[in-house]
Amino acid sequence: MPHTSYLVQPCDLGPFAPLKAFYSKNLKNFIATGEVKVNRSQFDILYQQARHSGLTEQHITAGWRRSGLWPIAPQKVLQKPETSQYRQTTPDLQPPQTQVYLAPQEPYVYRQINEILEPKLTRSAKRIVKTLNHTYEGEAAKRRILEKEVSLARKRTLEIEEQYTTKRLKKQDEKRSWAAKEVCLQRGFTEEDWEMFASVLPNRDTIYKTQEEPDT
Repeated sequence: MPHTSYLVQPCDLGPFAPLKAFYSKNLKNFIATGEVKVNRSQFDILYQQARHSGLTEQHITAGWRRSGLWPIAPQKVLQKPETSQYRQTTPDLQPPQTQVYLAPQEPYVYRQINEILEPKLTRSAKRIVKTLNHTYEGEAAKRRILEKEVSLARKRTLEIEEQYTTKRLKKQDEKRSWAAKEVCLQRGFTEEDWEMFASVLPNRDTIYKTQEEPDT
């Protein structure tokens, strides 16, 4: 999903914010001495000071915990509004109405207007209004059909996108799990150690939707 990668970035959720705050504070103090420009050596000094204060174990650990990467807690990301309430945005069927041009959107409103105007109309005007009524009813029926088709198309598009994203993420996750096993074995872990570690990993069935792909 777009604009959500930071949810699994420990640095974005942990040490980067305090690091930026400490560097800004050090920079303001440096400028207050009368210096206007910051050269490379001065930047290194200011950054080193901010690094000692911002990149602490506490801030780094907080980033891993908030991202749900360690301890493993995928629901911390899946329950975020950015992911749980994600919907593909599509343009509205028509722009919102304004006070300059306000047409009745529901048939009953149109009929109420006709009932108010009919006693005040001449015979020739009533014939014109009758023709307009037939035209309006036909266009209203077409609009209802179009709205239904657009609603079904949006729903289908969302289902296809969710299925495609689920398949892609699941495939990537399986590759990462296999790579993690290879790394553990190369570092001296036994098969039993890996099985014990893998047993605490979340069940993929609770993370990924098990939907069949649509027919193409």
